[in-house]
Amino acid sequence: MKTAVIYARVRGVDNPEQQIQEQIATCTQYANENGITIVDIYVDIEGLGSHVSRLDLKQLLNDSHTATWDTVIVYSNDRIARKIPESKKYRKILEQNGKSLISATAVPEDPLLNELLQTLDSLLKQMRKRRKK
Repeated sequence: MKTAVIYARVRGVDNPEQQIQEQIATCTQYANENGITIVDIYVDIEGLGSHVSRLDLKQLLNDSHTATWDTVIVYSNDRIARKIPESKKYRKILEQNGKSLISATAVPEDPLLNELLQTLDSLLKQMRKRRKK
């Protein structure tokens, strides 16, 4: 049986606990629908403008070296990291440790498609920021 952990993250939002619970619920539903057992949950809640420390992400990556779980489930690809280079770095660590990363809301689990979706998401966010200025 496949086992997984959930990683949920929010930064600078109103009612972060509710958003974390929504991410966890979506990831749990994905796991249930795909016969995956959730064995742990990692959560990072960061205030807007706070130093980004992501203690639970660091712990998750550290745990991945010796953990018996197979997979990390995130709500969306940008939860692990918003910037593509960081995301690639974290994915590589997980991959080297024999773990996979799945987005509960991404379409198919094709690595190239997921990278393309994350790139598009990043570009859209940059465009929104420029429009606000």
